Amino acid sequence: MNDALHGGEAWSCPCEQDRGGVQTSVDPHCHVYQTAARQNRGGDPREQIPMLYVAIIQVLSTAIIGTVAVVVAWWQWSTSHHRLVLDLFDRRFQVYQELARAIADAANKPNAEIADLANFDTATQTARFLFGPEVHDYLSTVRQALVLVISIGHAMAAIPVDAPQRKDAEAAMLDNLNQLNGFYGRLSEMVTPYLRLAVRS
Repeated sequence: MNDALHGGEAWSCPCEQDRGGVQTSVDPHCHVYQTAARQNRGGDPREQIPMLYVAIIQVLSTAIIGTVAVVVAWWQWSTSHHRLVLDLFDRRFQVYQELARAIADAANKPNAEIADLANFDTATQTARFLFGPEVHDYLSTVRQALVLVISIGHAMAAIPVDAPQRKDAEAAMLDNLNQLNGFYGRLSEMVTPYLRLAVRS
């Protein structure tokens, strides 16, 4: 039995005593014998239970860490997304205000100036990248009206009040000024969906 417990290698248990050349049997209560027997059986099952707990804890820890990583990544993405949405809203609304301000400055002056057209063109170039083509087409139409207001205003300064072409110039000026005055309402209708889309995003 001793050879079987140790893979065929001879060993000597302290409990074995050679009495007159006759080797006594191993005491089953001997702690050396019991330890060797447990090792031969692959260990005490009671000693394997803590290892099972450790394995379960490791699996659960990995799952928890993975879940936390996913939550953190989603939170970071959501925060960045909302920041971009708010930034887009601010930029669009700022351009809308710049366009409205440029037209207001030109329409409220006795004579619109080239500087008013330059301010409008600057805001229009920014709007090209923030709004759709329909907004850009409308801004092009408004620009033509603003150019006519400026050119007619300068021309009228040299036209006598009683000249026949004076009435034609005044009529053309009035038509274009009316188009500029309707700019606020029309532009608001066109850009509102873009502002709402930025908030919903």
